[in-house]
Amino acid sequence: MSSWTPLPDANCCRVIRAAVAAPVILGTGGQQADLLRRLAIFFGRDSAIGRWLMEMFWRW
Repeated sequence: MSSWTPLPDANCCRVIRAAVAAPVILGTGGQQADLLRRLAIFFGRDSAIGRWLMEMFWRW
């Protein structure tokens, strides 16, 4: 049985896009990766968005 996870609202999407696309604002890649990890924990690592964020985190 699969669980359904609602998509984040527009404001959350903007935050995620900013975190992924703005290393100049966030400083180093390590700071960017840390933000992605924190967002994944906030959304829940078992949610679809949380899994995607953790995947992005491990790429840094």
